[in-house]
Amino acid sequence: MPDFDNPTGRVLDADERRNILQVCARHRLVVLEDNAYGLFRYDGDPVPPMAALDEVGSVIYLSTFSKTISPALRVGAASLPDTMFGDAAARRSLWEDLVQRKSFVTVNTSQIAQAIVAGLLIQNGGRLGDWIRPALDWYRENRDIMLCELDSVFSPFSDQIRWSRPSGGFFLTLDLPFRFGADCADECARRDHVIVTPLSFFALDNSQDCRIRLAFSAVTPEQIRTSVTGLGHYVARRLEQKLLRLRDGGARG
Repeated sequence: MPDFDNPTGRVLDADERRNILQVCARHRLVVLEDNAYGLFRYDGDPVPPMAALDEVGSVIYLSTFSKTISPALRVGAASLPDTMFGDAAARRSLWEDLVQRKSFVTVNTSQIAQAIVAGLLIQNGGRLGDWIRPALDWYRENRDIMLCELDSVFSPFSDQIRWSRPSGGFFLTLDLPFRFGADCADECARRDHVIVTPLSFFALDNSQDCRIRLAFSAVTPEQIRTSVTGLGHYVARRLEQKLLRLRDGGARG
């Protein structure tokens, strides 16, 4: 997910994408490029999709209308390159296998949902950029409000806490000076009335143990302000507990 990755919100720049493609071409690895959030860019210039940079036929491009039109529309698309690593027959064989397996798994996508998507695309000349503009503006404002609240609430801890400033998508990440796992998420929800997602849920090692994901899409500005304040209360309490433990340890020593 090179554009506004879930959960990190990160974007791979063009050089990173080319480097990945070179490695995958050398080892004949297929790339599944999932571009669920690519249309929701708030700042800067878009980066070409990996499928557009693909010169050998290694990228299958995945898109969805559940993020752009409505979550209830479970309609997506997979676009194959003209050849798979230069082999047109391999591409045709893969396409046939994918169509068959998709039919077995989903028993075909809702015709009503497909008709809604098709109607909107026809009505908007095959493009959704103008149609999603109100939603994009809403998400951008939510992101800016969340960043402003983070600056306000966590300024006393600026030497210990950092957060990302995403140029698009639905998420940002917050780095904490302590581990934040499922038990912490439960305490934060119960005592401070805010639900955040530990990034450790997405990791195979402990590299994300001190990082959380904050989502700013499906909430109101007031909910963002209240939630960041609640998170600030939780973090301040944890830092105070940590300081007390250090003091007690020093006193006993």
